[in-house]
Amino acid sequence: MPDKDNEVLYTYSCVEKAGQYGAVLFSCVTALIIVTALSIALPRIWAQVASGSAMDLVSFGGGVLFCLLSAALFPLLSSNDLPSIRISDDGISVQVFLFWWVFVPWEEVQEIKKRPLLRSRLVVVRWLTPIHRLIGSTATGFRPAFVLKRSLIGFDEAVKTIEQRIARRRD
Repeated sequence: MPDKDNEVLYTYSCVEKAGQYGAVLFSCVTALIIVTALSIALPRIWAQVASGSAMDLVSFGGGVLFCLLSAALFPLLSSNDLPSIRISDDGISVQVFLFWWVFVPWEEVQEIKKRPLLRSRLVVVRWLTPIHRLIGSTATGFRPAFVLKRSLIGFDEAVKTIEQRIARRRD
């Protein structure tokens, strides 16, 4: 882990972070409602499907799987929407799942991509968490990434530092 004295913290405003915590709480409550509703309705629906055709069983299973995956993924994705970062001489520490930090050495930072429509940057790394593969999936082909939004306090400085470190490594 990098020396705490030589690192710079970049984070979002308290209002944005509170909104993120609210989104995670809302996602968790919604997930609990979905799982509860499925557990109550599942035996009744299963009895009707079991007496029907195999296609009914496949579509029923697909619907249940979709509901369960949605219930699991929404809280995980929303908890990684506004990651704070710490930049040091050794690398970047990324806040994941609201409370934990993962250190990524500069050798593992591959590129930083502009996302002009979203006014943000996508920082592509060699490894992070499986959820970060989903975050980077649309722009990187399932390579792990995290998003830095324009509202990050010190956004320009953080982006400039990351770009310089990537360029320095390429030279």
